[in-house]
Amino acid sequence: RYIKETGGTVVGEEFVPVGEDDHAAQLERIRAAKPDVVLISLIGTDSVTFNRAFAEAGLARTILRYASCVDETSLLGIGADKTENLFCASGYFPSVGSHAGDDFRDRHRAMFGPFAPPIGSCGESAYEGFCLLEAAANRAGTLDIRPLLAATDNLVYRSPRGSITVRNGHARMPMYLAEADGLDF
Repeated sequence: RYIKETGGTVVGEEFVPVGEDDHAAQLERIRAAKPDVVLISLIGTDSVTFNRAFAEAGLARTILRYASCVDETSLLGIGADKTENLFCASGYFPSVGSHAGDDFRDRHRAMFGPFAPPIGSCGESAYEGFCLLEAAANRAGTLDIRPLLAATDNLVYRSPRGSITVRNGHARMPMYLAEADGLDF
């Protein structure tokens, strides 16, 4: 609906089983449909294998990819030479300089060493869930679900993204649209 309302047209939609690593048929359908953008909702290894195959098929030169869950760890798997025209939106990228984000990265390095895997948006989001839980539990004084949910209304908490405000069930936070540049966003 949103795509249509903004003047776009959906020219295809396909879901693949988890663990699928042969994307030849999907890539041929994409090539035939000639989309401007491919919206990718695959995660983990499935995202890695699809994005590799997409680039190897030569589609990355002319078709934008928007991946809903790709971070720097995924880019390592995809390969620096296969990230052309790959975009992702997230509230956290290590390359976005901020006091809160830099502090988070420094604490991670201090705890796990300089050769620890990079923290990407997926890992940060998991950590942020605990930041929200901690703030709500401190306000509610319990981990019982009803008081915990009530405590999240008009809640402000700190995270690696900075200060986050939750109102009426929605979190207000900065969001960034980033383009992959080799192994970084």
